[in-house]
Amino acid sequence: MNIRFKFSKFAIFTFGLIFATVFLFISVFYSYDTSGKLYENFEWVDHTYKVKEKLESIELELIRNESALRGFAISGDTSFLGNFNANTGKIFGEIGYLRKLISDNHNQQARLLILESLVLKRIQLFKQSILILKRNKEKVELRLLMPIALEGKKYMNKIHELKTIMSGEENELLIKRQHNAKRGIEETNLTILISGLVSLSILIFVTFIIKKDISERVKLENSLRLLDQNKNKFFSIISHDLRGPIHGLSRLASFIDSDKTITKEEKSDMMEAIKNTTVEIGTLLENLLLWSKHQMGKIEIRREKFDIKRIVENSITLLKNSSLSKNISIINEVESQEVYADKNMIDTVTRNIIHNATKFTGQGGEIIIKSKMGRDNKLEIRVIDNGIGISPEGLKKIFQVQNVQASKGTDNERGSGLGLILCKDFIEINGGNINAESEEGKGTEIFFTIPTLI
Repeated sequence: MNIRFKFSKFAIFTFGLIFATVFLFISVFYSYDTSGKLYENFEWVDHTYKVKEKLESIELELIRNESALRGFAISGDTSFLGNFNANTGKIFGEIGYLRKLISDNHNQQARLLILESLVLKRIQLFKQSILILKRNKEKVELRLLMPIALEGKKYMNKIHELKTIMSGEENELLIKRQHNAKRGIEETNLTILISGLVSLSILIFVTFIIKKDISERVKLENSLRLLDQNKNKFFSIISHDLRGPIHGLSRLASFIDSDKTITKEEKSDMMEAIKNTTVEIGTLLENLLLWSKHQMGKIEIRREKFDIKRIVENSITLLKNSSLSKNISIINEVESQEVYADKNMIDTVTRNIIHNATKFTGQGGEIIIKSKMGRDNKLEIRVIDNGIGISPEGLKKIFQVQNVQASKGTDNERGSGLGLILCKDFIEINGGNINAESEEGKGTEIFFTIPTLI
Protein backbone atom coordinates (compact mmCIF):
# COMPACT_ATOMS: atom_id res chain seq x y z
CA MET A 1 0.00 0.00 0.00
CA ASN A 2 1.41 3.27 -1.07
CA ILE A 3 1.21 6.01 1.51
CA ARG A 4 1.59 9.56 0.33
CA PHE A 5 2.29 12.42 2.68
CA LYS A 6 0.77 15.69 1.66
CA PHE A 7 2.01 18.94 3.12
CA SER A 8 0.08 22.14 3.02
CA LYS A 9 1.70 25.37 1.85
CA PHE A 10 1.62 26.56 5.43
CA ALA A 11 3.54 23.46 6.57
CA ILE A 12 6.08 23.89 3.77
CA PHE A 13 6.47 27.57 4.69
CA THR A 14 6.80 26.63 8.36
CA PHE A 15 9.45 24.02 7.70
CA GLY A 16 11.24 26.41 5.38
CA LEU A 17 11.10 29.15 7.97
CA ILE A 18 12.40 26.79 10.67
CA PHE A 19 15.14 25.59 8.38
CA ALA A 20 16.12 29.18 7.48
CA THR A 21 15.95 30.18 11.15
CA VAL A 22 18.35 27.38 12.10
CA PHE A 23 20.84 28.60 9.52
CA LEU A 24 20.20 32.15 10.66
CA PHE A 25 21.06 31.22 14.24
CA ILE A 26 24.18 29.42 13.03
CA SER A 27 25.15 32.50 11.04
CA VAL A 28 24.40 34.79 13.96
CA PHE A 29 26.44 32.58 16.29
CA TYR A 30 29.44 32.54 14.00
CA SER A 31 29.07 36.21 13.22
CA TYR A 32 28.95 37.07 16.91
CA ASP A 33 31.96 34.87 17.57
CA THR A 34 33.89 36.52 14.74
CA SER A 35 32.92 39.99 15.87
CA GLY A 36 34.17 39.14 19.34
CA LYS A 37 37.47 37.94 17.89
CA LEU A 38 37.79 41.09 15.83
CA TYR A 39 37.18 43.29 18.85
CA GLU A 40 39.52 41.13 20.90
CA ASN A 41 42.14 41.41 18.13
CA PHE A 42 41.76 45.19 18.10
CA GLU A 43 42.14 45.32 21.87
CA TRP A 44 45.35 43.30 21.62
CA VAL A 45 46.65 45.62 18.90
CA ASP A 46 45.95 48.54 21.21
CA HIS A 47 47.50 46.65 24.13
CA THR A 48 50.69 45.94 22.16
CA TYR A 49 51.14 49.56 21.12
CA LYS A 50 50.51 50.75 24.69
CA VAL A 51 53.16 48.38 26.09
CA LYS A 52 55.67 49.52 23.43
CA GLU A 53 54.75 53.15 24.04
CA LYS A 54 55.35 52.85 27.80
CA LEU A 55 58.70 51.13 27.23
CA GLU A 56 59.72 53.92 24.83
CA SER A 57 58.54 56.53 27.33
CA ILE A 58 60.63 55.05 30.17
CA GLU A 59 63.79 55.13 28.02
CA LEU A 60 62.98 58.63 26.76
CA GLU A 61 62.50 60.01 30.28
CA LEU A 62 65.87 58.55 31.30
CA ILE A 63 67.44 60.32 28.30
CA ARG A 64 65.70 63.52 29.40
CA ASN A 65 67.19 63.04 32.86
CA GLU A 66 70.63 62.84 31.25
CA SER A 67 69.87 66.13 29.49
CA ALA A 68 68.69 67.71 32.76
CA LEU A 69 71.87 66.55 34.51
CA ARG A 70 74.03 68.02 31.74
CA GLY A 71 72.05 71.25 31.88
CA PHE A 72 72.65 71.53 35.63
CA ALA A 73 76.33 70.66 35.20
CA ILE A 74 76.80 73.34 32.52
CA SER A 75 74.69 76.17 33.91
CA GLY A 76 74.27 75.40 37.60
CA ASP A 77 70.57 76.27 37.14
CA THR A 78 68.54 74.32 39.73
CA SER A 79 65.44 74.37 37.49
CA PHE A 80 67.05 71.47 35.66
CA LEU A 81 66.79 69.48 38.90
CA GLY A 82 63.07 70.24 38.94
CA ASN A 83 62.84 68.73 35.45
CA PHE A 84 64.87 65.75 36.70
CA ASN A 85 62.44 65.11 39.58
CA ALA A 86 59.40 65.47 37.28
CA ASN A 87 60.92 63.04 34.76
CA THR A 88 61.77 60.56 37.52
CA GLY A 89 58.20 60.67 38.83
CA LYS A 90 56.86 60.03 35.34
CA ILE A 91 59.22 57.04 34.93
CA PHE A 92 57.80 55.29 37.98
CA GLY A 93 54.28 56.17 36.88
CA GLU A 94 54.93 54.54 33.50
CA ILE A 95 56.39 51.44 35.19
CA GLY A 96 53.27 51.15 37.35
CA TYR A 97 50.98 51.46 34.32
CA LEU A 98 53.12 48.91 32.43
CA ARG A 99 52.80 46.47 35.32
CA LYS A 100 49.00 46.57 34.97
CA LEU A 101 49.20 46.06 31.20
CA ILE A 102 51.30 42.86 31.45
CA SER A 103 49.67 41.45 34.60
CA ASP A 104 48.60 38.30 32.66
CA ASN A 105 52.07 37.60 31.22
CA HIS A 106 54.48 36.01 33.73
CA ASN A 107 57.49 36.25 31.38
CA GLN A 108 56.98 39.96 30.83
CA GLN A 109 56.39 40.52 34.56
CA ALA A 110 59.76 38.91 35.33
CA ARG A 111 61.45 41.11 32.75
CA LEU A 112 59.72 44.19 34.16
CA LEU A 113 61.18 43.46 37.60
CA ILE A 114 64.65 43.39 36.03
CA LEU A 115 63.89 46.58 34.08
CA GLU A 116 62.68 48.35 37.24
CA SER A 117 65.86 47.31 39.06
CA LEU A 118 68.03 48.67 36.23
CA VAL A 119 66.07 51.93 36.17
CA LEU A 120 66.47 52.35 39.94
CA LYS A 121 70.21 51.81 39.65
CA ARG A 122 70.44 54.33 36.80
CA ILE A 123 68.50 56.93 38.81
CA GLN A 124 70.72 56.33 41.83
CA LEU A 125 73.75 57.09 39.63
CA PHE A 126 72.05 60.29 38.49
CA LYS A 127 71.58 61.31 42.12
CA GLN A 128 75.23 60.53 42.91
CA SER A 129 76.30 62.81 40.03
CA ILE A 130 74.02 65.58 41.31
CA LEU A 131 75.53 65.33 44.80
CA ILE A 132 79.05 65.60 43.34
CA LEU A 133 78.03 68.61 41.27
CA LYS A 134 76.47 70.32 44.29
CA ARG A 135 79.57 69.74 46.39
CA ASN A 136 81.89 71.04 43.66
CA LYS A 137 80.08 74.20 42.56
CA GLU A 138 83.22 76.12 41.62
CA LYS A 139 85.00 73.40 39.72
CA VAL A 140 83.65 70.05 38.58
CA GLU A 141 86.24 67.28 38.61
CA LEU A 142 85.56 65.04 35.62
CA ARG A 143 87.51 62.19 37.20
CA LEU A 144 84.75 61.92 39.81
CA LEU A 145 81.93 61.91 37.26
CA MET A 146 83.52 59.76 34.54
CA PRO A 147 83.22 56.35 36.33
CA ILE A 148 79.59 57.13 37.17
CA ALA A 149 78.88 58.16 33.57
CA LEU A 150 80.43 54.95 32.22
CA GLU A 151 78.45 52.81 34.63
CA GLY A 152 75.30 54.76 33.75
CA LYS A 153 75.87 54.09 30.04
CA LYS A 154 76.20 50.39 30.83
CA TYR A 155 72.80 50.40 32.57
CA MET A 156 71.20 52.39 29.72
CA ASN A 157 72.45 49.77 27.23
CA LYS A 158 70.93 46.99 29.34
CA ILE A 159 67.66 48.92 29.61
CA HIS A 160 67.56 49.40 25.83
CA GLU A 161 68.25 45.68 25.23
CA LEU A 162 65.55 44.61 27.68
CA LYS A 163 63.09 47.09 26.14
CA THR A 164 63.78 45.56 22.70
CA ILE A 165 63.19 42.02 24.02
CA MET A 166 59.90 42.98 25.70
CA SER A 167 58.66 44.80 22.58
CA GLY A 168 59.60 41.78 20.45
CA GLU A 169 57.58 39.39 22.60
CA GLU A 170 54.53 41.68 22.40
CA ASN A 171 54.83 41.69 18.59
CA GLU A 172 55.06 37.87 18.45
CA LEU A 173 51.99 37.46 20.66
CA LEU A 174 50.07 39.92 18.50
CA ILE A 175 50.93 38.03 15.29
CA LYS A 176 49.67 34.74 16.79
CA ARG A 177 46.41 36.33 17.91
CA GLN A 178 45.87 37.96 14.55
CA HIS A 179 46.44 34.59 12.83
CA ASN A 180 43.77 32.97 15.01
CA ALA A 181 41.37 35.84 14.36
CA LYS A 182 41.95 35.56 10.61
CA ARG A 183 41.31 31.82 10.66
CA GLY A 184 38.09 32.39 12.59
CA ILE A 185 36.96 34.93 9.98
CA GLU A 186 37.61 32.47 7.15
CA GLU A 187 35.56 29.75 8.87
CA THR A 188 32.73 32.18 9.47
CA ASN A 189 32.67 33.30 5.84
CA LEU A 190 32.29 29.67 4.78
CA THR A 191 29.39 29.18 7.20
CA ILE A 192 27.73 32.36 6.01
CA LEU A 193 28.11 31.25 2.40
CA ILE A 194 26.38 27.92 3.14
CA SER A 195 23.61 29.56 5.11
CA GLY A 196 23.12 32.01 2.25
CA LEU A 197 22.01 29.14 0.01
CA VAL A 198 19.01 28.82 2.30
CA SER A 199 18.35 32.47 2.96
CA LEU A 200 19.92 34.90 0.49
CA SER A 201 18.55 37.93 2.25
CA ILE A 202 20.21 36.86 5.53
CA LEU A 203 23.47 36.24 3.68
CA ILE A 204 23.49 39.72 2.14
CA PHE A 205 22.71 41.41 5.43
CA VAL A 206 25.28 39.48 7.48
CA THR A 207 27.96 39.82 4.79
CA PHE A 208 27.40 43.55 4.59
CA ILE A 209 27.75 43.95 8.37
CA ILE A 210 30.86 41.77 8.57
CA LYS A 211 32.58 43.39 5.59
CA LYS A 212 31.89 46.82 6.99
CA ASP A 213 33.27 45.78 10.37
CA ILE A 214 36.37 44.19 8.81
CA SER A 215 36.95 47.23 6.61
CA GLU A 216 36.85 49.54 9.62
CA ARG A 217 39.23 47.29 11.56
CA VAL A 218 41.69 47.05 8.66
CA LYS A 219 41.53 50.80 8.15
CA LEU A 220 42.17 51.40 11.84
CA GLU A 221 45.08 48.92 11.93
CA ASN A 222 46.62 50.56 8.85
CA SER A 223 46.22 53.94 10.52
CA LEU A 224 47.93 52.65 13.68
CA ARG A 225 50.71 51.10 11.61
CA LEU A 226 51.27 54.38 9.75
CA LEU A 227 51.27 56.28 13.05
CA ASP A 228 53.89 53.89 14.41
CA GLN A 229 56.06 54.36 11.29
CA ASN A 230 55.80 58.14 11.58
CA LYS A 231 56.66 57.96 15.27
CA ASN A 232 59.75 55.82 14.61
CA LYS A 233 60.97 58.17 11.87
CA PHE A 234 60.21 61.17 14.03
CA PHE A 235 62.10 59.90 17.06
CA SER A 236 65.12 58.90 14.97
CA ILE A 237 65.34 62.49 13.71
CA ILE A 238 64.84 63.93 17.18
CA SER A 239 67.52 61.62 18.58
CA HIS A 240 69.98 62.82 15.92
CA ASP A 241 69.16 66.48 16.50
CA LEU A 242 69.55 66.16 20.27
CA ARG A 243 72.83 64.24 20.28
CA GLY A 244 74.61 66.78 18.06
CA PRO A 245 74.08 69.93 20.14
CA ILE A 246 74.46 68.08 23.44
CA HIS A 247 77.82 66.69 22.36
CA GLY A 248 78.74 70.18 21.16
CA LEU A 249 77.88 71.63 24.57
CA SER A 250 79.96 68.95 26.28
CA ARG A 251 82.97 69.67 24.09
CA LEU A 252 82.72 73.44 24.62
CA ALA A 253 82.37 73.04 28.37
CA SER A 254 85.37 70.71 28.52
CA PHE A 255 87.44 73.08 26.39
CA ILE A 256 86.61 76.10 28.57
CA ASP A 257 87.41 74.13 31.71
CA SER A 258 90.67 72.59 30.49
CA ASP A 259 92.24 75.29 28.26
CA LYS A 260 93.62 78.14 30.40
CA THR A 261 94.98 80.08 27.41
CA ILE A 262 91.69 81.25 25.95
CA THR A 263 90.98 84.96 26.13
CA LYS A 264 87.98 86.56 27.79
CA GLU A 265 86.55 87.44 24.38
CA GLU A 266 86.88 83.84 23.18
CA LYS A 267 85.34 82.58 26.39
CA SER A 268 82.47 85.05 25.96
CA ASP A 269 81.87 83.80 22.41
CA MET A 270 81.86 80.21 23.63
CA MET A 271 79.42 80.99 26.41
CA GLU A 272 77.15 82.70 23.86
CA ALA A 273 77.35 79.58 21.69
CA ILE A 274 76.44 77.44 24.70
CA LYS A 275 73.51 79.74 25.49
CA ASN A 276 72.19 79.65 21.91
CA THR A 277 72.55 75.87 21.72
CA THR A 278 70.71 75.48 25.02
CA VAL A 279 67.86 77.63 23.72
CA GLU A 280 67.64 75.51 20.56
CA ILE A 281 67.58 72.30 22.61
CA GLY A 282 64.91 73.77 24.87
CA THR A 283 62.77 74.74 21.87
CA LEU A 284 63.18 71.27 20.38
CA LEU A 285 62.21 69.53 23.62
CA GLU A 286 59.23 71.83 24.15
CA ASN A 287 57.95 71.13 20.62
CA LEU A 288 58.54 67.42 21.11
CA LEU A 289 56.55 67.41 24.35
CA LEU A 290 53.66 69.33 22.79
CA TRP A 291 53.62 67.09 19.69
CA SER A 292 53.69 63.94 21.82
CA LYS A 293 50.82 65.19 23.99
CA HIS A 294 48.83 66.06 20.88
CA GLN A 295 49.41 62.61 19.35
CA MET A 296 48.26 60.94 22.58
CA GLY A 297 45.20 63.19 22.79
CA LYS A 298 46.30 64.75 26.07
CA ILE A 299 46.08 68.38 24.97
CA GLU A 300 42.79 70.05 25.88
CA ILE A 301 41.52 72.85 23.64
CA ARG A 302 40.45 75.90 25.64
CA ARG A 303 39.11 78.49 23.25
CA GLU A 304 38.79 82.09 24.40
CA LYS A 305 38.82 85.62 23.03
CA PHE A 306 42.17 87.41 22.98
CA ASP A 307 44.04 90.12 21.07
CA ILE A 308 46.28 88.55 18.39
CA LYS A 309 48.52 91.64 18.29
CA ARG A 310 49.67 91.04 21.88
CA ILE A 311 50.50 87.42 21.09
CA VAL A 312 52.67 88.49 18.16
CA GLU A 313 54.38 91.20 20.24
CA ASN A 314 55.12 88.66 22.97
CA SER A 315 56.69 86.26 20.45
CA ILE A 316 58.87 89.05 19.04
CA THR A 317 60.05 89.97 22.54
CA LEU A 318 60.96 86.37 23.35
CA LEU A 319 62.97 86.10 20.12
CA LYS A 320 64.67 89.48 20.50
CA ASN A 321 68.11 88.03 21.25
CA SER A 322 68.02 85.80 18.14
CA SER A 323 67.09 88.71 15.88
CA LEU A 324 69.59 91.14 17.42
CA SER A 325 72.47 88.68 17.07
CA LYS A 326 71.87 88.66 13.30
CA ASN A 327 70.84 92.31 13.06
CA ILE A 328 67.40 91.31 11.72
CA SER A 329 64.58 93.87 11.69
CA ILE A 330 61.21 92.48 12.76
CA ILE A 331 58.36 94.77 11.72
CA ASN A 332 54.99 94.11 13.37
CA GLU A 333 52.14 95.41 11.20
CA VAL A 334 49.50 93.24 12.86
CA GLU A 335 46.46 95.29 13.89
CA SER A 336 44.68 94.87 17.19
CA GLN A 337 41.98 92.23 16.59
CA GLU A 338 40.17 89.79 18.87
CA VAL A 339 40.27 86.17 17.73
CA TYR A 340 38.59 83.08 19.19
CA ALA A 341 40.95 80.14 19.67
CA ASP A 342 43.18 78.39 22.17
CA LYS A 343 45.55 81.15 23.29
CA ASN A 344 48.46 78.88 24.24
CA MET A 345 48.32 77.01 20.94
CA ILE A 346 48.30 80.20 18.87
CA ASP A 347 51.16 81.55 21.00
CA THR A 348 53.15 78.40 20.16
CA VAL A 349 52.32 78.79 16.46
CA THR A 350 53.41 82.44 16.18
CA ARG A 351 56.57 81.84 18.19
CA ASN A 352 57.59 78.85 16.03
CA ILE A 353 56.94 80.60 12.72
CA ILE A 354 58.76 83.82 13.69
CA HIS A 355 61.61 81.77 15.15
CA ASN A 356 61.88 79.87 11.85
CA ALA A 357 61.97 83.15 9.95
CA THR A 358 64.87 84.47 12.06
CA LYS A 359 66.69 81.18 11.73
CA PHE A 360 66.62 81.17 7.91
CA THR A 361 67.16 84.91 7.40
CA GLY A 362 70.70 86.17 7.02
CA GLN A 363 72.54 89.09 8.64
CA GLY A 364 70.77 92.43 8.20
CA GLY A 365 67.59 90.76 6.94
CA GLU A 366 63.98 91.77 7.46
CA ILE A 367 60.83 90.05 8.73
CA ILE A 368 57.38 91.58 8.30
CA ILE A 369 54.28 90.30 10.10
CA LYS A 370 50.93 91.39 8.63
CA SER A 371 47.26 90.73 9.25
CA LYS A 372 44.09 91.10 7.23
CA MET A 373 40.49 89.94 7.55
CA GLY A 374 39.74 87.04 5.21
CA ARG A 375 36.65 85.06 4.32
CA ASP A 376 34.31 83.28 6.77
CA ASN A 377 35.17 85.70 9.60
CA LYS A 378 38.75 84.44 9.80
CA LEU A 379 41.81 86.61 10.34
CA GLU A 380 44.86 85.87 8.18
CA ILE A 381 48.37 86.32 9.64
CA ARG A 382 51.37 86.45 7.28
CA VAL A 383 55.02 86.14 8.36
CA ILE A 384 57.23 87.31 5.49
CA ASP A 385 61.03 87.10 5.44
CA ASN A 386 63.71 87.78 2.84
CA GLY A 387 65.83 84.78 3.84
CA ILE A 388 67.22 81.83 1.93
CA GLY A 389 63.81 80.45 0.91
CA ILE A 390 62.69 76.86 0.31
CA SER A 391 62.96 74.69 -2.80
CA PRO A 392 59.69 73.68 -4.57
CA GLU A 393 60.24 70.07 -3.55
CA GLY A 394 60.90 71.01 0.08
CA LEU A 395 57.86 73.30 0.12
CA LYS A 396 55.57 70.34 -0.58
CA LYS A 397 56.89 68.42 2.43
CA ILE A 398 57.24 71.02 5.21
CA PHE A 399 53.90 70.14 6.83
CA GLN A 400 54.25 66.32 6.50
CA VAL A 401 55.56 64.44 9.53
CA GLN A 402 56.64 61.43 7.42
CA ASN A 403 58.89 63.72 5.38
CA VAL A 404 60.20 65.92 8.20
CA GLN A 405 63.90 66.64 7.81
CA ALA A 406 66.48 68.40 9.95
CA SER A 407 67.97 71.61 8.52
CA LYS A 408 70.39 74.37 9.47
CA GLY A 409 69.82 78.13 9.55
CA THR A 410 71.99 80.86 8.10
CA ASP A 411 74.22 80.80 11.21
CA ASN A 412 74.17 76.99 11.42
CA GLU A 413 71.23 77.04 13.86
CA ARG A 414 69.74 73.59 14.17
CA GLY A 415 66.18 72.86 13.12
CA SER A 416 64.22 69.60 13.28
CA GLY A 417 61.25 70.61 11.08
CA LEU A 418 58.93 69.66 13.95
CA GLY A 419 57.81 73.22 14.64
CA LEU A 420 55.82 73.61 11.42
CA ILE A 421 54.20 70.16 11.90
CA LEU A 422 53.05 71.31 15.32
CA CYS A 423 51.82 74.62 13.88
CA LYS A 424 49.72 72.82 11.26
CA ASP A 425 48.10 70.56 13.89
CA PHE A 426 47.33 73.45 16.24
CA ILE A 427 45.93 75.74 13.54
CA GLU A 428 43.66 73.03 12.11
CA ILE A 429 42.45 72.03 15.60
CA ASN A 430 41.32 75.63 16.06
CA GLY A 431 39.42 75.69 12.76
CA GLY A 432 42.01 77.51 10.64
CA ASN A 433 44.32 76.73 7.74
CA ILE A 434 48.07 77.13 7.24
CA ASN A 435 50.16 77.29 4.08
CA ALA A 436 53.45 78.56 2.73
CA GLU A 437 54.89 80.26 -0.34
CA SER A 438 58.60 80.50 -1.03
CA GLU A 439 61.28 81.01 -3.64
CA GLU A 440 64.89 80.02 -3.15
CA GLY A 441 67.12 83.03 -2.47
CA LYS A 442 64.18 85.43 -2.14
CA GLY A 443 62.45 84.46 1.09
CA THR A 444 59.42 82.69 2.50
CA GLU A 445 55.84 83.55 3.50
CA ILE A 446 54.01 81.44 6.07
CA PHE A 447 50.36 82.37 6.42
CA PHE A 448 47.57 80.99 8.57
CA THR A 449 43.98 81.85 9.53
CA ILE A 450 42.25 82.08 12.93
CA PRO A 451 38.48 82.33 13.59
CA THR A 452 37.30 85.63 15.05
CA LEU A 453 33.79 84.57 16.11
CA ILE A 454 32.49 82.01 18.58
